[in-house]
Amino acid sequence: MTMVDLASRLAAIPDRRRAEGKIYNQVGVILFSIIAMLSGARSYRQIHALVRARLDLLNATFPDAALRRASAYASVRHALSKKPSRSPKRPGMT
Repeated sequence: MTMVDLASRLAAIPDRRRAEGKIYNQVGVILFSIIAMLSGARSYRQIHALVRARLDLLNATFPDAALRRASAYASVRHALSKKPSRSPKRPGMT
């Protein structure tokens, strides 16, 4: 039986964000969100608050998933969303 770490499993999740939306490492956002939920966070704002408060510890513990700063709660929501991102419609396009 082979052992696969969680970070490599999370890295296999397709990143549906547009290039402009890839400010935060998807693996870090998802991993740190899971940790926040296991720590009692029940909303995107609580996830953001916990990650912001413990970012240095999380980055030291998981250097491959490190984030420069805590992602905004809207970024957390988008990363955890099942829906694919929508492209904004251009004027004149239907």
